Amino acid sequence: MRKFIITFVALTVIGTARAEQPEFENAIGETLALYQDATTVEDLQQVLARFQRIARVESHQWLAHYYVAFTAINICFKEQDNKRKDAILDEVQLSIDKAFELNGDKSELYTLQAYLYQGRIGVSPTRRGQTYSGKAGRALKEAINENPGNPRAHYLLGMNVYNTPSFFGGGSKNALVHFQKAHEIYARKNSNNSGIMPVWGSEGNHRMLENCLGN
Repeated sequence: MRKFIITFVALTVIGTARAEQPEFENAIGETLALYQDATTVEDLQQVLARFQRIARVESHQWLAHYYVAFTAINICFKEQDNKRKDAILDEVQLSIDKAFELNGDKSELYTLQAYLYQGRIGVSPTRRGQTYSGKAGRALKEAINENPGNPRAHYLLGMNVYNTPSFFGGGSKNALVHFQKAHEIYARKNSNNSGIMPVWGSEGNHRMLENCLGN
């Protein structure tokens, strides 16, 4: 009888978890659709608020924390106040740390960490460029080591190189190979992917590729 009760409880827990997963995926999917339509900072802030609510309810889901961080970084790039930028990125770091604790996809999380570092550069390129560019580069190498087929890692590595002075090995010519690699990987991915894993970056990479080829 005791064995039956334990088995019944275990099956109930598994069944509940499976029932909750589609709800989580639907909530993330619906919010990602809103993100795609966002055109202003106010729109992005509304998207961020939704992701934050999801992360509070589904605190064990690393992707919830990932998208909180991703959306906030994009808000940071539009923010004009440098103190506000740093405050946003401080909060972002907590979300990334939480996603790592939950054993999220390391390649995607190292890429997101690099994206945060690139946001830090934007606060003061002259003072922070060398330090945070180096940190971003190391994070992206970790991301590529974890998954060489992650196009976002190659795209952001291209951005890192592109924004590095040519006498330090940067510039458009040296960045081109990274944008080309990312383009090849994006082209192999299913553009109609309806899942909730990260798929961003292809449009930005395409613009940078054209920019480099035009120089």
